[in-house]
Amino acid sequence: MATFSDSIRFAQQDRLVRLLQLRPDLASPSPGTLYSLAARATNSHSMTRAMAGLDNSQLQVLESVVVLATLHEQVTSDLVCVAILGAPSSSDAPGPDQGTETQDPRERQTILDAIAHLSDLALLWAPEPGILRGAAGIEEAFDRFPAGFGPLGVHPTPALPLPTTAPVQASAILQAMLWGPPVGLVPANLFEQQNSHAEPATSGALRWLLTHHYLELIDPTHVSLPRQVAYGLRHNRTHRGLATPPAVTSATGFVADPQIQTESASAAADLVRQVAELISAWEAEPSPALRSGGLPVREVKQLSNALDLTAAQLQMISEFALAAKLVRASDSASQVFAPTVQVDAWLQKDLTARWEQLVLAWLNSSRMTWQIGQLDDRAQTIAALHPANHQTGVVRLRAAVLKVLANHPGQSLSAAEVSEHLAWQTPRALPPMDWVAGILAEAAALGVTGAGALLPGLLVPAESGTGWAFTPAKALGAALPKPVQEIFIQGDLTAMVPGWPVAALDALLSECAQVESRGGALTVRFTPASITKAFDSGRSAQGLLQELQMYSLTPIPQPLEYLILDVARNHGRVRVGSVSTYIRISDPVIMASVLGSPAFAAAGVFALGSDVLGATADVSTVLALLREAKLAPAVEDHTGQIITADRLTPQTRLPVAPARSEATLGLPAHPVPAATILADKRLVPSTDLSQLVGQLVSATDSEQPMVLDTAVATVDSAIDTAPPAVREAPAQTGQTLLVLREAIDAGQELWLELADSKGRITRRKLKPLSIDSGRLRAADLARESELTVSVHRVAGAQAVDNEN
Repeated sequence: MATFSDSIRFAQQDRLVRLLQLRPDLASPSPGTLYSLAARATNSHSMTRAMAGLDNSQLQVLESVVVLATLHEQVTSDLVCVAILGAPSSSDAPGPDQGTETQDPRERQTILDAIAHLSDLALLWAPEPGILRGAAGIEEAFDRFPAGFGPLGVHPTPALPLPTTAPVQASAILQAMLWGPPVGLVPANLFEQQNSHAEPATSGALRWLLTHHYLELIDPTHVSLPRQVAYGLRHNRTHRGLATPPAVTSATGFVADPQIQTESASAAADLVRQVAELISAWEAEPSPALRSGGLPVREVKQLSNALDLTAAQLQMISEFALAAKLVRASDSASQVFAPTVQVDAWLQKDLTARWEQLVLAWLNSSRMTWQIGQLDDRAQTIAALHPANHQTGVVRLRAAVLKVLANHPGQSLSAAEVSEHLAWQTPRALPPMDWVAGILAEAAALGVTGAGALLPGLLVPAESGTGWAFTPAKALGAALPKPVQEIFIQGDLTAMVPGWPVAALDALLSECAQVESRGGALTVRFTPASITKAFDSGRSAQGLLQELQMYSLTPIPQPLEYLILDVARNHGRVRVGSVSTYIRISDPVIMASVLGSPAFAAAGVFALGSDVLGATADVSTVLALLREAKLAPAVEDHTGQIITADRLTPQTRLPVAPARSEATLGLPAHPVPAATILADKRLVPSTDLSQLVGQLVSATDSEQPMVLDTAVATVDSAIDTAPPAVREAPAQTGQTLLVLREAIDAGQELWLELADSKGRITRRKLKPLSIDSGRLRAADLARESELTVSVHRVAGAQAVDNEN
């Protein structure tokens, strides 16, 4: 008889590859044998993870197969369709030969597609062609009542529908339990009230239902509706109908693409500018970090005021910069937040490339900005940039939210509407509402959405025909308006750019003017402080006037010209320079030798006075040069006191922190996992395959087929030369559960080796009945008894030879 493990061990290579692509947890670490892979596929945690990605209709199909397998000897796709969609009017009894002319062909195809997908996931398998079974132990991964059905009844199924002699309330009681939950509460003195004139009418109906086995008593106060009875009362259906995606009922309706693109482009440009301003602020003066990690509230207030942002905006922007590895906390004892070495490369990119880096970092980040300001498990306020404010599941949730928005282009969806769609897509992994709302707020701040709808062209169908392709730079490039290089300068020292300024004009205005408003047009004002800023950046008065005239459509107004010339006259009267190191030398001969040395000239040494030299190099460099010249220098502080330690070199940008392991979007870079060194590994020791595993993982896409063929040939040779006992006997470690589950599924007896509390092993022939909460319930048919034992006490399991 075929078993679930056989369906894995003798599967075709492409099916195993597909399985490990859909369930990558099965390949980590690489299983030594395909039997080990089958055992891992029936692990409750792995099945729960696989089921978490099923949508509502796929989950209905899986529930139907599991329930129908307990009610019918054979389950077919036709039977599943009838159980979900209903029987045609020509017959009331579903079966594999029944017609389906009244069923919606699209819904029927949805069920067939779901069966194929569940088979790829190894949640369903076929013991023979056309027959469906759930994976061994699949019912353990379900809730207590799959599809609202209770356990099988122990009594024969009573006549259905209810006879006319049944009490009036009996039908109402059954209807209340019919679609779940199939358990009801009854009075503890139910049978003591019998024939009492004061008892409620429902008590008599309950006793009648229990007496005629329409209900079964599971304890003194609870009754259950047997699975067979519920199935009959539902007219042989497992569900009322096939679940469909929820309809969009948003009051906002559709939003035009130009409006979405305008708002997205504006948010994206603002974000890139604000991140650059944050980097500039922290480059000038790094912000100290809290002792427990994170950004102090005082620093948030100071920075938000300096950058003209709200505290919430600053916290979110700093989180985006952290995710993109543009800023981080230092590793020193007194932690500070400062820019990293990646900043220079980021600043040299154009707007779309900068934004793309921020968006991709956000999409693959597990940080949760919406939890900033809330209390953690220890009743402490979560600060921005706190190292513990992350959750791996956020990465998958962001992708799921974007896919919901992509499936509804041009529609502004609220957090409640997105959650409703997620509840249909992944009903077993529904996120909290505040997580969805937080991700939508992040998307709006980034410019990923505009007017509540996804930026057109951001997520497009992949060329392969399955999945989505993420193209942020292309989408933003299409959303950005054509830049202009004209400016209208007015006599009141204001200027207006009628559109999006070109990069050079934007850089010029950012240096010499103060922005008053942004939007469809850019409005700026020239002030003494802004003109001084331009001169501080190295511009001259005539150069500034010439550059403004180059972009201005009218001559430069006289007030602006007077302002620029007036500021230029006062600029530079007092000059300040930077000296990293000073040298005091009392001997004029030594002073002259130092000034005349090419080595000291390369260190930027120059005379500040008759006995003082300045240098642009740091203290360590100057000390090394003085010691090489054998001048025996001493180090002093600003008061002239000799100190023993050299002063630290000026702070540089921080290196990028090592990447933390996070969940990623999409499939691994190598689509063929190492565990798919196939044919049939059976029980070939995994150590024999370690070299081939390494070769396959490191192989390029073009090399993988050749390496895989070599691996298959090697495995086949090892199987053929292995001793019979090694080839045939199943492994006894983590695979014992699989043997037990398959025996439960097939109703077979096993020889079980059971260990007692002292480690003694006894061998008994038992029939496994169920596994629940780590405990095995088995029947000893010879002794006509049952026993319950912890699974970890089962030291071995072997099939009983039926011929004996």
